[in-house]
Amino acid sequence: MKSTQLPIIPGYGEALDFWRVVGFERDRRLALRAEMKLPGEALLEFRIEALNDRQCVLRQSALFRPRGLLGLAYWYSVLPFHAIVFRGMLNGIEREALKIAASSQNMVSESSA
Repeated sequence: MKSTQLPIIPGYGEALDFWRVVGFERDRRLALRAEMKLPGEALLEFRIEALNDRQCVLRQSALFRPRGLLGLAYWYSVLPFHAIVFRGMLNGIEREALKIAASSQNMVSESSA
């Protein structure tokens, strides 16, 4: 039987790179607050919505509450890069989710054989 690494289950307040977990609902939602020094507060949220028994949609939201003019200038200067960064992040999540799903299918097939 093939062994597989289980995904990490984050806990409230736990640090993930330069983000802090501020909300978590298993298989539904992950909300993160930026820990890096910024001219404002940044939040990143992922939500999973079921379409049917076999499909779902992952929604990603980035929120920024600027502090003053410097915060606004910062947000609009990095905005063009966010599309690239977030698209790459979603592609990576999709790739890993498909690996996990394929590995789960293999484990089910092997155990029923």
